Amino acid sequence: MPRRIALFGGSFNPPGLHHRRIAALLSERFDEVKVVPCGPRPDKPEVGSVPSVFRAALCDLTFGDLEKVVIDLFDLEQDTFTRNAALETKYASEGEIWHVVGADWLTGGSLGQSLIHTGWERGPELWQQSRFAVLTRPGHILNQGDLPPNAEIFPIQLDDSSTEIRDLLLHGESVAHLLTAPALRYIERYGLYRGTNPATWSRGTLEDLRCLVLADPSNPKCQEWEPELRPHEDLRNPGFIVTLGGDGAMLRTIREHWRRRLPFFGINAGHLGFLLNDPRSSL
Repeated sequence: MPRRIALFGGSFNPPGLHHRRIAALLSERFDEVKVVPCGPRPDKPEVGSVPSVFRAALCDLTFGDLEKVVIDLFDLEQDTFTRNAALETKYASEGEIWHVVGADWLTGGSLGQSLIHTGWERGPELWQQSRFAVLTRPGHILNQGDLPPNAEIFPIQLDDSSTEIRDLLLHGESVAHLLTAPALRYIERYGLYRGTNPATWSRGTLEDLRCLVLADPSNPKCQEWEPELRPHEDLRNPGFIVTLGGDGAMLRTIREHWRRRLPFFGINAGHLGFLLNDPRSSL
């Protein structure tokens, strides 16, 4: 049997707990869930309300620890908007592709007037030939005649939306119940969705956060200092990453762990250490 792949695309601006729950639900029925945040969209100017790099980070922080969920950032990295037909072609060699859509996209399908027919590139062709994972919300009446030929229904009990999250953030209200804790910390760190340009630096302090310690195994100083930092460590849910070593160790740490979207704090155990902090003020 071919691998079943759920293609979960969207602006994810920002991704919320409702998106995460959908991805988790899909992972129970599919071999893989591909989360694909889109680049700039001419029909949705609000997608550009924060730079793409922030949406990419928030997707990693929202979905990154889910089993069988893969986040593909190519649209954000290339600043493009790839339509569903092209996405299906892109991933076709990996397995059987299922487009994840809300039931509202199917209204009028029996008459060839659904949003898929009228809004998607090659919509009528995809309607007949592709596969659809249909999300139905409470209170939404789905006409069975509007279903595409190849469809599976996934009832969800979620009414939250990214629009609601943006509105609450804009007015300074709590969104802790709508976001993962790492995503919320990231939004607060950079002042996102506040109606102003996001900060290009990390705000706040690391003092109240626990860390992950990564020490250069070949450096005697690192091995000597490492035990001093262990009481401040949280291996499962760190708030930032401490690197003990030289500039090379810091660059390796960033290269290996950047998708965790955590701040990096380097303590110099080398010679010059242009990227690192003085151990006398850090330990």
